[in-house]
Amino acid sequence: MRIPLGLIIGGVVVVVATSVGIASCSGSDDDENTAAPSPAPPAKVRVELVKVMSTATEDDLGDDEFYVLGGASLPATQYAPAAAWGNVAPPIEIASDGAWHDFDQGKVFFDGPAAGVDAVHISAVAYDEDSDSQDWSDTAQLTSAIGGRLAKVNGKVGAGGKAASAAGDIAMIVEGIRSFDADDELGQYDNDIPVLGPETEILTWKIDHDAGFLGSSYHYEVQLKVTRYV
Repeated sequence: MRIPLGLIIGGVVVVVATSVGIASCSGSDDDENTAAPSPAPPAKVRVELVKVMSTATEDDLGDDEFYVLGGASLPATQYAPAAAWGNVAPPIEIASDGAWHDFDQGKVFFDGPAAGVDAVHISAVAYDEDSDSQDWSDTAQLTSAIGGRLAKVNGKVGAGGKAASAAGDIAMIVEGIRSFDADDELGQYDNDIPVLGPETEILTWKIDHDAGFLGSSYHYEVQLKVTRYV
């Protein structure tokens, strides 16, 4: 499974060992009554936003109000249907000074078991809030709509398939609730996070736009943290 973007920090690689029983020909009662080994617990994964910085904001005249709408998707397996969850990380005021800002609320995309799948798919869209539009503020409506949309998209993928890229679907949801002064979309992110891998991993989402002399150019970097545990 490929990770298109990211900086991997060394950690402990999770290895799942499988015990194989060998049948005995002795016919002893002890061999017949030997219990099969318990299956390994499902691997768990936590994917969260950590911090963001900018060296060139979208707003040429001041700071940006940077926020993220996102979600996590699990593809269908032979045991369970596709599942998805939405999240909203509220605006953070950011200047073009390269200073890092921590995410506080709504930063967790996924945290839990990922049984029977190879990867958790993360989809996200970054925005700059314009004129206190509050397009992001109805978090209950947005998280429900995002989760429902991602589940529907991935419900079309057969068991054992790969979760669909869905950042564009999140952007479509926002189009339906935008205020008169719509927020500016800065960039989209789609990535498969493997269930097995280093214990801790930092991924970087780079958002760049070069508008030349006639528009607004900007550069952002968002860090995401992946934690794998049992």
